[in-house]
Amino acid sequence: MTTKTEVLTKISMNANAMKELKNVIKKHKHNKLYPILSNVKVDILNNTTIKVSHANFDQTQTIKEIDTIFNEYSQPISFLIPIDTLKKVKGIKKDSIYGFTIEENKITFNNNGISQTWVSVNADNYPKTANTKSFETIGFINSSDLDNLKLAAISTAKIDSRPILQTVLIRNSKIISTDSHRLYSAPTDLEYNADIIIHKNLIETIAANESGKTFKGMIKSNGKQLSIETEKGIYIHNAEVGNYPDVNRLIPDSFNQYLNILNIDQFKDILSNMHTLTKNERNNTVYLEVVDRHTLKLSAQNSQGETIETTIGITGHHIEEGFKMACSSLYMKEAIKQLDCMNDLTLNIVSNLRPFTITTKENNKTSLILPVRTY
Repeated sequence: MTTKTEVLTKISMNANAMKELKNVIKKHKHNKLYPILSNVKVDILNNTTIKVSHANFDQTQTIKEIDTIFNEYSQPISFLIPIDTLKKVKGIKKDSIYGFTIEENKITFNNNGISQTWVSVNADNYPKTANTKSFETIGFINSSDLDNLKLAAISTAKIDSRPILQTVLIRNSKIISTDSHRLYSAPTDLEYNADIIIHKNLIETIAANESGKTFKGMIKSNGKQLSIETEKGIYIHNAEVGNYPDVNRLIPDSFNQYLNILNIDQFKDILSNMHTLTKNERNNTVYLEVVDRHTLKLSAQNSQGETIETTIGITGHHIEEGFKMACSSLYMKEAIKQLDCMNDLTLNIVSNLRPFTITTKENNKTSLILPVRTY
C-alpha cells in the first residue's frame, strides 16, 4: 500500500517569472567540488512573491524577489531547484505556465504539462547570503554607469595571475579598467573618497539581470563584501584584496601625431575581418602604415599565409609619412566598441613602442593600447 506524502506548497509562475528565474543563473559557473552550488534556493515570502538566492563558485551572490501567479502554502518554506533543470527550460512563450509542487521528500516541476521530479535536498545546507542592511552606502550608479561598467569589464584580465586586474576601478569620478596591455576610462558622477573596486563577475551578473534606461543601483560595503542593490535584486561579491595600479602613469602626457579616421564603420569592418583572419595567432596583429597625409594602410597575415591588405582615409596633425606600428586587432576592435562613437575617432600616437590612445570628441572616454613590438 502506497502512503501519500503531504504537499507542503505549490507555486505557479508565468513566462516573465521564469525568465527572471533563468536570468539569475545565466552566469552560473559549475564546480564539482561544491555540489550544493548546483542549485538555487527559493524562499516563499507570501502568496505572490518568492525570493531566489544564487551563490556562485566565483564568490558572487544574487538575491532576487520574483512575482508569481500564486503560492499555496501554510508555513514559511525553502527549497532548492537544480540549475540544470532551469537551463533545460526552452522556448518560453507569453502564455507559458510553470509550476512547482513541494512535498516532504520530493519536488515536482511542471513545464507546460511535462513533469520532472527529484529528491529534495535540505535547503539549510545552502550558503547563507549576507545581511546587507548592516552595509555602509558609499555611492549610487545609474544606467550610463552600468553601461560603462559593462564596457570596462571588456578590458579586465582573463586569467587570475593578478586578481586585482580582473576588477573595474572607480576612482576620482572615473570608471577604469586595465589588463596591463590596454586601458579604458569613462566619466561617472559618482564621487567617493576612496577606491571602489568591483569584480567583473559581479558586473556580468548584474548585466544579466538588469536592463533598461531606468537602472539605479546603490553600492554598499561592510569592508569584507561589496553589494549593489537595485529594485530587482541584491548582488554581492567578496571585497577585493590589494591595490589597483596607478593608471595615470600609463597614459602619455603628450603625443607626436594624431590620425583622424574618416570612415569609422569601414575601419571597424576592416578590423573585424583582420581579427577573424588572425584569431588563432598569438597577438591578432594588425600592421598600420602611414602612406601619406591622407592614407593609412592596414594589413594582417596568419600563419597559413593568408593576407588582408587595404587602405582607409585619414586626416590629422603632425602626420609622419612612412610611420609604422603594430597592435592587436582584437584590442583595437574592442576599444572602438568601448568608445561608442559614430563620427569622430582619433589615434593619438607617441611612437611605435609607446602606448597610444584612441579618443573621440563625442564623449570623454579614452581607450589605450600597447603596441605589439615587431618593428
